[in-house]
Amino acid sequence: MEEMTRREFGQFAALATLAATRIAMPERMSAAATGGIVPNQETLPSPVPASHHQINLDGVTQTNGMLLPQGNVTVQGNGWDSGIFVKSGANNTALFNGMPFQPDTGKPPAQQANILLRDFRLQGNRGNGTNGNATSGNPRNAVPSNSWILGIHLANVTRVLLDHLWIDDAPTYALLFDNVSDAVIQNCRMESPSGELNTDGIHINGPACDIGIHNCDILSPGDDSIALNAPEGYGGEISRVTISDCRFRAGFTAMRIYTFVSKAPCRVRDVLFSNCTGKFANRNGEPCAVFRLGNMPKSDAPDLIQSLSVSNCVFSTETYFLQAVDNIGILKLSNVTWDSPTSANYGFICLELSVISELIVTACSIYRTSAGNAAPSLINSRDLSGGSVAKLVINGFSISNQTCTSPRPVPYLIDMANLAISQLVIEALDTNNIAALVNPASGFKGIGTISGAGVLATGFQIPDSVMANSVPYISATSPNEGKPCIKIAGKVMTYAFA
Repeated sequence: MEEMTRREFGQFAALATLAATRIAMPERMSAAATGGIVPNQETLPSPVPASHHQINLDGVTQTNGMLLPQGNVTVQGNGWDSGIFVKSGANNTALFNGMPFQPDTGKPPAQQANILLRDFRLQGNRGNGTNGNATSGNPRNAVPSNSWILGIHLANVTRVLLDHLWIDDAPTYALLFDNVSDAVIQNCRMESPSGELNTDGIHINGPACDIGIHNCDILSPGDDSIALNAPEGYGGEISRVTISDCRFRAGFTAMRIYTFVSKAPCRVRDVLFSNCTGKFANRNGEPCAVFRLGNMPKSDAPDLIQSLSVSNCVFSTETYFLQAVDNIGILKLSNVTWDSPTSANYGFICLELSVISELIVTACSIYRTSAGNAAPSLINSRDLSGGSVAKLVINGFSISNQTCTSPRPVPYLIDMANLAISQLVIEALDTNNIAALVNPASGFKGIGTISGAGVLATGFQIPDSVMANSVPYISATSPNEGKPCIKIAGKVMTYAFA
């Protein structure tokens, strides 16, 4: 890799004079950081071709925005006391490699390769909409470009590494990817203290693939912490995205996924989300959700989110845990805890028009404390048009309470109002603190068959008509009501324990 001095890299005026001064980095890189000689960067430079460009940030520079080469560039800082401060009145994205904002339509161009950004702080200086970086009154309508103002925007590139960055107070998205592949974001901090709308942490437009997000803190976004919005930008499939060991605080969602706006839908597949924690709050007049899957209106195409797996996570929200609108192929929740729910109306999983092919719930729980002791169901639908699950497998689910509290039991596990479940498979279910299998008001209407090794152990009474063959259960149907029964070739008979 060729290392260039800032003097040799003179075409990049935003970086060429960094060696002229080192500005002390105050907390949140406030506008007071103006000591020394600050380079005048009123005109953005144009990138120059080179085999590879190395840019070292050993202090703080104030800038109107930095334009990087399309690829083949390394920006190396010297810790979070070094980096970039966007000047007031800049009305520009802080760091980008070509496009000022996402494209609306068109075929993505060929990707360039190799961008590494490491070990510095970027202070976006959002302001209140009329001061700071954004002065148009709306950071989504900058003057004179009429484009959104972002923290970092990388487009049309493969092999990307962002490591140990602090993207602080960007006017809108902290980080935007357009047509990016083979990218890792690790050990980063995205912080949006304003909490205003559209201050996403990490926003990924389609197409995109092979993205890893690891050990990051995403704090106070006024919108989605991580967004996989396949139809936006050029529009295209998003696949093979792994999120692990991240921490979220006070955001609107941990992750938003959607596949359809008005044109042909763009699929999202093979998303793995694990070992994360977070607490979410209702923001900007909208109810929060840990996972918000889909967008209104929706497409009728099946399995648009082809596979999503969430494991080993603990989350707290004021309303939804998981809200689904898009049609989903396989959704797996494993060892996931909803901590201190405060609303019983939304449920652990709430389907709004969503059709799910297979939903697998393994070793999941709702933990209730004095801070939140609502009694929500495992799954329901709040939309009159309904939602449906072709196969729901429960292989471990429980409701537990903090020792010093004694909230009322959850009245039912499943609310079948506006909901259809073709196959309900109960392999293991802890019925402590659960009063009934289904909401008595809607009953078992909408359930095709019930099966599984754990049905009898629940002790819940189930109508003969919905039971699968060869599965022991407690009958709710006369003349065997309250008795252990089993159906053999469709005929109900009493069941004798071995």
